[in-house]
Amino acid sequence: MVCFFVFPDSISDDTVALLESIIPDWRVREASFFLRKSDRKASVLAYFMVAAGLKAMGLYNGMPQFGYGEFGKPYLMNYDGLEFNISHCRGGVAVCLDSRSIGLDVEDTLPFDMELARAVCSDRELAEVVSSESPSEAFTRLWTRKEAVMKYYGTGMCDGDRLKRILCDDSVELRSCRIDGGRMFLSLCIGKCK
Repeated sequence: MVCFFVFPDSISDDTVALLESIIPDWRVREASFFLRKSDRKASVLAYFMVAAGLKAMGLYNGMPQFGYGEFGKPYLMNYDGLEFNISHCRGGVAVCLDSRSIGLDVEDTLPFDMELARAVCSDRELAEVVSSESPSEAFTRLWTRKEAVMKYYGTGMCDGDRLKRILCDDSVELRSCRIDGGRMFLSLCIGKCK
């Protein structure tokens, strides 16, 4: 299940306060570490979306407790056999719940930066991005795919050489879509069914 909420910044402070009164104190503290108010709102909303997703799937048996792997990949401590991932950007919040390992990323369209593209793209990827109708959109889509794979494995940011090859992994499925009229891209990396 993938849930998406557009424009978390449009949520009123009163609504955020209400959500904060419902979710656990530890999550409110985690959200408070974000510098931008919009990121704090997105963090609170993302937690609530995980709980709502569990409810919608008929699995809810109490507020989810997050644990974190060695490199920060979150997992549900009190929902064995269920994976989740969260991503947010200025324009939206995305949450995914599944029985398989998952990685998720959502990004507003990034301005095209050739230096960054050279650092993270293989030669073939760079040629495709540069020759596309909109290098900014092509790069953002590609970046969300790479980020989703990194989050799938939960190993954190990888070095440039590995990052350039990361999409060559055929043991995972990658799905991408445009959101909000193409202004944002969402990518999901999920383990293939056996």
